[in-house]
Amino acid sequence: MSYGLRIERKDESGEIKPITLPEWKQAILGIEGVRLAEGDANALNPVTQEWVVMPNRGGDVEVWRDGYDGWLRALWWSPNGTVSFSAPDPEPDGHSILAVARDIAGRLGARIVDADGAVHG
Repeated sequence: MSYGLRIERKDESGEIKPITLPEWKQAILGIEGVRLAEGDANALNPVTQEWVVMPNRGGDVEVWRDGYDGWLRALWWSPNGTVSFSAPDPEPDGHSILAVARDIAGRLGARIVDADGAVHG
């Protein structure tokens, strides 16, 4: 099972403090197995069998996945200043997308929350 999560940051008053694209790009620098994605993401809709294009707004991030034999687009920066991702249950190769997101969130002074606003360690 996979959980829809996001990285967000709040200021001292509790208001959302957007993560800018330059901040986001700086935060991922130097993390092994993490890089900015190039181009838009394409996925096959399993119901309609049509290709869907998801535009890259300059901050999509890929994570190296041995089990996928390559790079997996895993985190999506949005101009609203949050970053969305899905965190599957524990992964067989031990390289968790959630662990990567936690590292990045820590660098940004941000936190990981679910759709209900619950904070995830």
